[in-house]
Amino acid sequence: MLRNGEYIGFNIDLLKHLAEKLHFTYEIFDVTNKKYKNNQNGQLIGLVQELINGNASMAIGALEVTAQREEVVSFSYTILSSKASLLIKKGESTRNFFQFLGPFSTGLWLMIMGFVVAAGLIMYIMSRYDQTQSQSEKRFNLKESMWYSVNILLQGTTDYSPQTTSTRTIISFFWFCVLVIDAAYTANLAAYLTLQQIDNRIRTVYDLSGQTTTLYGLEKDSSIMHFFKEQKEDPYERMWAFMKLNEEEALLTDKNDIIDRVAGGKFAFIADGVVNDYYAQSNCDIESVEQHFGGKDYSLGLPRGAPYRDDINRALLELKEEGVLDGLKEKWWSAGSNCSDEGKARSISDKTTAELQIENMFGVFLVLSGFVVLAIVWEIIDRINNCRVSMKKPSSKPPSEEILPEYKPYNT
Repeated sequence: MLRNGEYIGFNIDLLKHLAEKLHFTYEIFDVTNKKYKNNQNGQLIGLVQELINGNASMAIGALEVTAQREEVVSFSYTILSSKASLLIKKGESTRNFFQFLGPFSTGLWLMIMGFVVAAGLIMYIMSRYDQTQSQSEKRFNLKESMWYSVNILLQGTTDYSPQTTSTRTIISFFWFCVLVIDAAYTANLAAYLTLQQIDNRIRTVYDLSGQTTTLYGLEKDSSIMHFFKEQKEDPYERMWAFMKLNEEEALLTDKNDIIDRVAGGKFAFIADGVVNDYYAQSNCDIESVEQHFGGKDYSLGLPRGAPYRDDINRALLELKEEGVLDGLKEKWWSAGSNCSDEGKARSISDKTTAELQIENMFGVFLVLSGFVVLAIVWEIIDRINNCRVSMKKPSSKPPSEEILPEYKPYNT
């Protein structure tokens, strides 16, 4: 990669470390823009050809180790290993703080609320006009009726116990309805939370091949393209036939076009993992998902029989043991990303978990906090009202009797 006329990148940094360890100087010349007769391996055949012709002492780049190339050039120890990956748009990160309301529809919640209010009103009316009730039952006013109805719904307890047959009949069927509602809510809540954990996004080539809404493609004349082209197994053969049929949209060459199409959704890009990982760190709306095929190793290319091959390999092992290689990977594939921690977490959240998170239950505590605030406000209003009533209420004794003690004559 050129930036301000200077080559930068993972391989350039690696070359600098090797030069420092082995005390050699180097001159870089670019062969990636040259065209060659055999374009099966794209621009990488140019690197190999320069080594064969004796024009270069080392080839650096995305140089894949293959048996065919091993016959004509030498390779160093592996500097990177990778598998194929899917470049896809990240799933939307939605937070629903009121998931506890999800098992029932809005209409059903309103019906339950109306049911509770109606049951409280009926119990109040029947107890009010019941001539056989005791004095304690006569205190069962509208407020107590509503409170009793809510207690039944929440399986609480009250001091009131109805005595009349009619009221007991209503309450018995109310209990039965609440029992059914509680059982249905518990079962639906478990199923609802389970469905929330299921990841329905596209994660593998099998997911891609089994759907028709998301288009997929790969880089033209890349090693991945030739992998699909030569495969005779399903789903690779079927996917290649689909991409060949939609060649203009599926076989791409422009990096910016690839990233824009993936970020726009409804498109997945199949490429080598190191390529897609680099694309993913440049846009926080996309992610690279590793697959279980297309494994390959990348190495430095050397002329066949190069006498300094052992020195290069020894230096590479030292850099690996010192953690330099891992540090370079982190620098060019992770540290360069501008994505937030939340975005990075989403990119690796492909494993589902049965654990409930804070946002799953946050709505319950939010409702509790709301009612606590409401109760405090109600208590303040009630106390203010009681103070106003007590101040307006006239005293039963004259002021003199309230202030002065009662006088009793002293008898001698």
